Amino acid sequence: EPEHPLIGTDASVFPEIQTVGKEQVVFNLLLFEDTDNDSIPDVQLSSLNSLSLGSGDSARYQFNYTIQNLRSRRSFVVQSVMQNDGDTTNNSAFGSITPGYSTSSILISEIMFLPQNGEPEWIEVYNPTEDTINLIGWKIADVITSPDTQIFIDDNYYILPDEYLVIARDSSIFEFHRSVPSKIIFSSFPNLNNDEDGVVILDNANNLIDNVIYNSNWTVSVGHSLERISFSGYSTDPANWGSSLDIEQSTPGRINSIAAKDFDLTVGGLFTNPKNPLPGDQVYVECKVMNNGIQNANNFSVSYSYHNGIDWQSLGSTLGNNLAGKDSAILQSPNTLIISDSTLISAEILFESDEDTLNNYFEIYIVPGYAEGSVKINEIMYDPADEMPEWIEFVNTTNAAVDLLNWEISDLLSSPTKNKLVETSIVIQPDEYFIVASDSTAMIFDTLNNINVLEANFGTLGNSEDGIIIYDFRGAVIDSVKYKSDWGGNDGISLERFSLSAETNDSTNWASSLSDFGSTPGSPNSIIAVQSYSSKDIIINEIMYEPDASNTEFVELFNRSDNFVNLGGWKIDNQKGNSFTIADKFVLLPPGKYFVAAADSSLLFNYPQIKDFEWLSIINRSSFNLSNDLQTLIIKDIKGNVIDSLMYSSDWHNKNISITRNRSLERLNPNIDSNDPSNWSTSVSSEGATPGFQNSIYTGGGISRTADLTIEPNPFSPDNDGFEDFTIINYNLTQAISQIRIKVYDSKGRLVRIIANNQPSGAKGSVIFDGLDDGGKPLRLGIYILFFEALNNDSGVLEIFKKPLVIARKL
Repeated sequence: EPEHPLIGTDASVFPEIQTVGKEQVVFNLLLFEDTDNDSIPDVQLSSLNSLSLGSGDSARYQFNYTIQNLRSRRSFVVQSVMQNDGDTTNNSAFGSITPGYSTSSILISEIMFLPQNGEPEWIEVYNPTEDTINLIGWKIADVITSPDTQIFIDDNYYILPDEYLVIARDSSIFEFHRSVPSKIIFSSFPNLNNDEDGVVILDNANNLIDNVIYNSNWTVSVGHSLERISFSGYSTDPANWGSSLDIEQSTPGRINSIAAKDFDLTVGGLFTNPKNPLPGDQVYVECKVMNNGIQNANNFSVSYSYHNGIDWQSLGSTLGNNLAGKDSAILQSPNTLIISDSTLISAEILFESDEDTLNNYFEIYIVPGYAEGSVKINEIMYDPADEMPEWIEFVNTTNAAVDLLNWEISDLLSSPTKNKLVETSIVIQPDEYFIVASDSTAMIFDTLNNINVLEANFGTLGNSEDGIIIYDFRGAVIDSVKYKSDWGGNDGISLERFSLSAETNDSTNWASSLSDFGSTPGSPNSIIAVQSYSSKDIIINEIMYEPDASNTEFVELFNRSDNFVNLGGWKIDNQKGNSFTIADKFVLLPPGKYFVAAADSSLLFNYPQIKDFEWLSIINRSSFNLSNDLQTLIIKDIKGNVIDSLMYSSDWHNKNISITRNRSLERLNPNIDSNDPSNWSTSVSSEGATPGFQNSIYTGGGISRTADLTIEPNPFSPDNDGFEDFTIINYNLTQAISQIRIKVYDSKGRLVRIIANNQPSGAKGSVIFDGLDDGGKPLRLGIYILFFEALNNDSGVLEIFKKPLVIARKL
């Protein structure tokens, strides 16, 4: 008594006696201590003499003995002694008492609940008291989802003061740690959930000793343990816990990496310089030294070695000094070694004041692999057609074979999904392609001959932006790209690379496939032979920016060069951030020819003459979002070179034309600057525009220096007999744009017909005269005067012609 005394308290032993014979008895009771727990009395402690009990009676007695300051398990034997006892086999009883412990007498120090690569779950506890604690019958419990409690040791097991104990599921823990310096026991304690759970420690009397309840807000990296910062802090305080910073990702059996220490240097990483060496490279060994202590670390050194297959060879030592607390530094070996095969290297920190030297040594195998860029990303299908897989094409750019065994691939956004390409040897020869697809059974690959098509889960590629990373067997990045949709490729068309020698992440090195199939898996890219073009090879020649509701926006281009120009992949950009590909396949535009890009097919109904036009692209958009005033247009070739650009304005229209809606802006001369306002004016075509044909105000190679006017035939006979019923008035002017008036007077100077009145015109034109007056009646036979007047409002130049005009009849 008490039944479950705590350590350091006093207790008493009470035997209970019963008589089972028919007579009253007189007896003595003897109390012994069993010092070796074998149920055999060793030392007599007390006795009670001449006790008496009647038949069938029972009684509890108290010895004149007290267990004082109980600190460990104590075992006792009680014997009853009397004369003439009919059965002495039941005259002895054995019992033991183990002190209980107060809360926090054992503390949870570290929990591995997110192991990886097959490491078992484990829990580390620590004895912060001055007592040696017997853990016999102690239990571990979890708290979620179905709480379970398991005894983790059912025999005497002692943990000394200031000692750690690791409780692991199985012995495979040793495969993941160079050393576990503490005691370790193996127990099938309850499974720990990765997102939320708890660890509860109970003593043999089910007293709560310590508990930790963690959740997803306690940020712990996969493969890293949850470490306690301070034993004086609360076990339930999230601020008292953190993810392990140790190079082994946990510290079973030793002081925690994040625990507060005055002096603690640790190896934070071991590398080579260069980072990913090739066979035959000469490399330095670099050690990241982390000061996990509070105080500055002075007068320490790092010793470097490598194993040559027989014994260790030194690479010398490097001195370090004045490394501030919680800071780190990279120290490099003074000597190098030549990497030819897998090589074991090591680094050891030597620091006299270090409070935890078990994290001062680290070794790692350095395996020479493949050079960056030895395999390159060559084509990406990130937005495939329905029921088709995403895929990436790679090519071996070296002069040697590449084995893809244990290579890996991943996407980039939003969380990279990294998986192996293959787990068997697949050798890719120089200049050979291979495909990695999310589903290699797709029809698109059925036609590929002798091309390796590998199936791997690399995540889902984003249609707006994402990335691809390919790693060799060491995890070294061999090539990577972060693409955006404005690079090209979408809606079943792949993103192809121009040049393997240019940077992978250069946006100008990628463009949409121009293949008739929309991609070229396993074959040379369709765009690799596409050439760059010079500025002004192609010019903007006509712009319809304000069409009627029944019409559409369009932009007309003109090839002013002497060569065929491939417009495949060319784009029109505007200042609103809109970009439109004008041709998604190869389109060769001959010299002196026009190309029309229209927003929708209503162009064909408004300008019937263009229906059979060869160089027409219907973009199938509601509009190009062309502004009605001050809009920048930029023409870029497939490589992003700016070929022509301008900022048009509504002020470029002919000011004498009051309504310019559904009339295009036409260029006068292809050889004059695109941004010269005087080189643009309103279309004077009766249809309001001339898509695909020579502009209505076209001036050719230049404006004539002399003006003239001809009338053919003259005389003419408008008698409706089908012969010379009309005459044509042809004119050439010295001004690019004019307003023209054409009038007919009789021989007495009377005005009989106004053919044109303030009509806009280009530098030349033709007008048909039918020989009728303003009332629609035939004019009489005779001589008339044709009066022609052309005025350029900007320059003020007025050009006037007077010509005789003869109307005749058949004799």
